Amino acid sequence: MSSVKMAILIPTYNEALNIERQLRSLEKFRNSRPKEQNFDVLVIDDQSPDNTAVIVLNMKLPWVFLESPSTKAGLGNAYKHGFEWALKRGYTHFIEMDADGSHRIEDLHKILDAPVDIDLVIGSRWVEGGSIENWSWIRRVISRTGNFYARKVLKFSIADSTSGFRRISAKILNRIEIDHVDSAGYGFQIEIAYLIFKASGKIVEVPICFTERIAGYSKMSMGIALEAFFNITRVALRK
Repeated sequence: MSSVKMAILIPTYNEALNIERQLRSLEKFRNSRPKEQNFDVLVIDDQSPDNTAVIVLNMKLPWVFLESPSTKAGLGNAYKHGFEWALKRGYTHFIEMDADGSHRIEDLHKILDAPVDIDLVIGSRWVEGGSIENWSWIRRVISRTGNFYARKVLKFSIADSTSGFRRISAKILNRIEIDHVDSAGYGFQIEIAYLIFKASGKIVEVPICFTERIAGYSKMSMGIALEAFFNITRVALRK
């Protein structure tokens, strides 16, 4: 088997209050692992006006890279940019992770260390052992409803297709038409999961504890939730 080379992709927009803490936590975790299990990090900053990118550069960590697309592009396009960057550099697996601390470092090993032949590893809030801390009941209802709707209309069994804590193999990414993914917001995660499912990729969900961000404000809104709902419907009709 060819060597495994993993990159953690972290999209950011106005995460100056969180990014250094997140990268320091990743540094500590990375230093605790055998060298052959190390990973690199790519921060994809979406033109943050709060100098998030400057903070990343000033940290001068040799395994952390920074890309700043020239125009504000949204979550989905930031990940597309990150996938393209990582594919060109020979990474075999890509881990999606938030900058705000909601995806816990202590759960990261479940994503990183899953068998390498699995195409999509999802850190799930809605499987046995998964949980959420510090969410309002309305956020829970939105997440539950969105995932239920995705399962019904897309006819797959993924419990948490909206999760943004996941690992994707380069092999499966090269088999799906990533350029045709139209979702720019949180619906991007659902559409990618569906395309991997349709391509007969191996998918597993591992339980995580999702906790509300430590600092700053959530990008989630009713408008973003509705966008995801309409994108699920569009994908279902297109298939």
